[in-house]
Amino acid sequence: VILLFTFGTAIAMGIPILTAILGLSVGLGIITFLSHTVQMPTSAPTLATMIGLGVGIDYALFIVTRHLGQLAQGMEPRESVARATATSGGAVVFAAGTVIIALLSLAAAGIPTVTTLGYTAAIVVLVAATAATTLLPAVLGLIGAGINRLRVPGMHTQHDERPHGWARWAAFVGAHPWPALIIGLLVLIVLALPVSYLHLGQTDNGALPKSTQSRQSYDTMTEGFGSGSNGPMLVAVSLSKPAHNDQADLNKLRNQEQKSTQQEIQKQQAKAAKKIQQQTEQAQQEAKQKINAEADQQKQKAQQEIQQKADQQKQQAEQEIEAQADQARQNAGPEGQKAIDELAQQEIDQQNQAIQKQAQQEIDKQNQAIDQQAQQEIKKQDQSIQQQANQKQAKENKTIEKQVKQQAAKQEKSSGEDAKEQFLESKASDPRLMDLRKDIKKTKGVDKVTYPLVNKKGTAAVYTVTPTTAPSSRATEDLVHTLRDDVLPKATKGKQMEADVGGTTASYIDLATEITDKLPLVIAIVLVLSFLLLLIAFRSLLVPLKAVTMNVFSILASFGVVTYAFDHDWTARLIGLEGPIPIVSYVPLMMFAILFGLSMDYEVFLMTHVREQYKETGDPHEAVVHGLATTARVITSAAMIMVSVFLAFVINGDPTVKQFGLGMAVAVAVDATVVRCVLVPAIMALLGSAGWWFPKWLDRVTPNFSIEGDKWFSSRAPAETDPPHTEAPKEETVRSEASQENHGARSETTRTD
Repeated sequence: VILLFTFGTAIAMGIPILTAILGLSVGLGIITFLSHTVQMPTSAPTLATMIGLGVGIDYALFIVTRHLGQLAQGMEPRESVARATATSGGAVVFAAGTVIIALLSLAAAGIPTVTTLGYTAAIVVLVAATAATTLLPAVLGLIGAGINRLRVPGMHTQHDERPHGWARWAAFVGAHPWPALIIGLLVLIVLALPVSYLHLGQTDNGALPKSTQSRQSYDTMTEGFGSGSNGPMLVAVSLSKPAHNDQADLNKLRNQEQKSTQQEIQKQQAKAAKKIQQQTEQAQQEAKQKINAEADQQKQKAQQEIQQKADQQKQQAEQEIEAQADQARQNAGPEGQKAIDELAQQEIDQQNQAIQKQAQQEIDKQNQAIDQQAQQEIKKQDQSIQQQANQKQAKENKTIEKQVKQQAAKQEKSSGEDAKEQFLESKASDPRLMDLRKDIKKTKGVDKVTYPLVNKKGTAAVYTVTPTTAPSSRATEDLVHTLRDDVLPKATKGKQMEADVGGTTASYIDLATEITDKLPLVIAIVLVLSFLLLLIAFRSLLVPLKAVTMNVFSILASFGVVTYAFDHDWTARLIGLEGPIPIVSYVPLMMFAILFGLSMDYEVFLMTHVREQYKETGDPHEAVVHGLATTARVITSAAMIMVSVFLAFVINGDPTVKQFGLGMAVAVAVDATVVRCVLVPAIMALLGSAGWWFPKWLDRVTPNFSIEGDKWFSSRAPAETDPPHTEAPKEETVRSEASQENHGARSETTRTD
């Protein structure tokens, strides 16, 4: 749309877009090829697209604008293409050179990521400039006068040589330089004020859109383990005295385990022994009862046998006595028989008593023998039962000991005691490492600290430290500094070891510090090289000094806007974020190099026309007014295209791309309006002829250089006095066509863009 309003025709509108897209495609193809050989940041293609598309359209816009202006003055199309390429094309090459130099100067920072982003962006700028000076002239030559076809009805384009709004503005600034200068500086200073609280850091996945898997993973980790789990830190320890296990704690733990196990074994063995003793006593009692019962049976049997034998003896003795008494009765009278009976009965009683006594003695003797045998058997049985009980007790003790130890091992494993013992056996249990872990864990802002992982030699160890805050949080950065500056030095002092904080989060902090340290060097290199290039191009000291100063002001203004936009909640939400985020550490460095180079496009384009007019008229005021009037439309149109391209990337979900897009859009807008259309003409008007002062000694040693080739055309003009030949062939070279024009036509065309 901007190109359509600028040119008024659809054909002219499409040519810059076509060449820019083709050039960008080639540039991205080269970057893709390089990505297979070198490590490429994920944002490199996006940044290259942003820059390549912007400069590609801008460079084509400058050349097409001059070409259309020359066609409007009646110049033959092919001659116009050649002159536009030789003049504006030279300015394009010079401007692209400044951009490339600025981007390649990033290598001075010595940071691989920044260097890669720099040379990948430089590649697309080089390809864009090449396409603008080769492909674009070829397309313009093929189209010829057809570039004015498909004109939009009712749309009129204003030629810069005729009075128009920008001419009136230029005259106003030239007539009132001090108010313009003061107001312009105030605007830049106000925009740059937020730079005072610019903080370089690093975004995390929490700033990505919720639709991305990275963000969903981040939220899940935060919900389950805390926001710090998304960016753990590593604490690496180097030990000059190798680590060893904590033998004292290991022995103490083992003694406690053994004591506890032994107590349990004794307890269960005592319980088993009591049970076995009860069983033994019961068995002995049963055996005793059985033996006594058998002894009683034996006694009863022996008594019966002895008594039976005694009864037989009694009966036999009685029979013998009766037989003797019968014989005696035969020879005795009645009284004698009676006496014999009495005597016989007495003898029988005596015999019975004697036999019974002898039988009782025999019974007692047998009973005593049986009792002795029973007692011996009881004793033998008791010993046998006790021996079996002892064997059983010994076996039971072994079983109990085994079971208790197994149960203790299981319990240790389930309770973590086993792992603790294994840990104490490892080098990770070194008291120095454990003390360091305690010191880290009790530091404010630390959520968790793992046990150290130690190498086989015991000379290196590493902890994983999880903070309580998100990786992008300022508190996390403070924690890293606290660990590095306070906790770790104190914890390792005098212990023959050193500790350092690393990991992704810490590396981003180091990157920000490194960039902060290298930023002055890169800025100095870019400023010096740009100053020298402009000094050679314009042969002036104050013009280059003014240019680099104004560029720095415009870049600071863009830094201020970016800082404010991403540091406040309401502005961050307008950009599409959920809240404030830090400025990615390498964004300011990249923005400075890119924007410094891009702003030189407008500086070269404007000051070239001012210088041409000054050399022709010698009037510095008229030169400023005329230069701004003839270039402001193209500069603002080119800036609007750049701003549109850069703002389109603000809708990108990547916060880093948003920062690049917004920052460069603001910088280009400020540079093309406040700086080029207000401050530069105001300063040049105030400087007057002094702005073009150049010491003679420096003039002699400075090589002559013409950005738009005007000196070449001027040198050819005196020889071009002969009228053109009416039958010159169409294939005549551009140089012969240029020789057919008079000096007035040359001066008129070279001032028009």
